[in-house]
Amino acid sequence: SRRDLPVKVRAHRDRAAADFARRDAQLQPSIDAHVAAYTEAVEGIISAHRGIASGTDLVIGADTRWSAIWELAGRCLSECRLLLHALRGGFALEASSNVRAMFEAMYLLGAVAFHGDEATLRRWLAGENVRPNKARAVMGSKQELARLRMKERGIEPDGDMVATGKWLYSHFSDSAHHRRDPITASIA
Repeated sequence: SRRDLPVKVRAHRDRAAADFARRDAQLQPSIDAHVAAYTEAVEGIISAHRGIASGTDLVIGADTRWSAIWELAGRCLSECRLLLHALRGGFALEASSNVRAMFEAMYLLGAVAFHGDEATLRRWLAGENVRPNKARAVMGSKQELARLRMKERGIEPDGDMVATGKWLYSHFSDSAHHRRDPITASIA
């Protein structure tokens, strides 16, 4: 039923609104600059991507690794472009499912491009679904090869692409599946 807000509640909401306005004034210029820089970078890569199709003998749609790389790279770029569009519109949390899709496409691109795994490439070219955990497993094999090569050159490897991929998938799945915590955080 309708009622007037209690004085304490109104005061709390007014403080929260003032705090939000202050943070927005501080952060928005930096956010805008980052989004503008990312947009410029993505558009530059898109231009180079188009040039590959129009300036080389790559057969688009062929059942080759190079065609698959070009197609999946285009998918990654379109996901990046969509994400930037959402962020320019102020849809940060709502774009999280797009972030997840972007990372899934990037991991799949890495898996399909990896010369040490022909099976994943062939499955994808045949139109089969390659699940994110399978793409991450292939990337794990690629990571182990890279770590071995680094150690041979006296470089100590750092980081774990597979663990990061699992975390990203889980983290962005929470909001993509409309779980309460991310929604509540967004409202706050």
